[in-house]
Amino acid sequence: MDDLDGRLSALIAEVRHNPAKSRKWRTAMNKLLLQIQQLPGVKKSAHPNYPAALNLTLEWVSREIANFEPRSPSVSKSFVNWINGYLGWRIKDLYSPDKDAPISLDAPIAVDAGETTRLELLPDFTLSGLDGMIESAQKETTQE
Repeated sequence: MDDLDGRLSALIAEVRHNPAKSRKWRTAMNKLLLQIQQLPGVKKSAHPNYPAALNLTLEWVSREIANFEPRSPSVSKSFVNWINGYLGWRIKDLYSPDKDAPISLDAPIAVDAGETTRLELLPDFTLSGLDGMIESAQKETTQE
């Protein structure tokens, strides 16, 4: 076992030994989280929101450290693989489109006959009530 494996094993054992959220646990967890950021092999990304993905991963580590089981050949390699398994998905999330983002009606979309916009695909409709009065007033102002 090399020096890094020894340090990681000791930090993980110290975190597991102390009651969760206690002062000693927080101190040990802080040391472990600082060590994680310096581990060789932890996935990186040039995405501007990578720090947020790393932060989510570090929060996950603090919740799930009790479930980590070291495997051969070394503690550090298995720990990095364990972290990268979660971090890889968080990085992938950064590059996937936001499902809650508003859809632009003016954005061009491909259809069978070429390119159009969503606005052009909407059916014509008339407004009634207050919306209709507002539209009529705007048309009159435009015509004047």
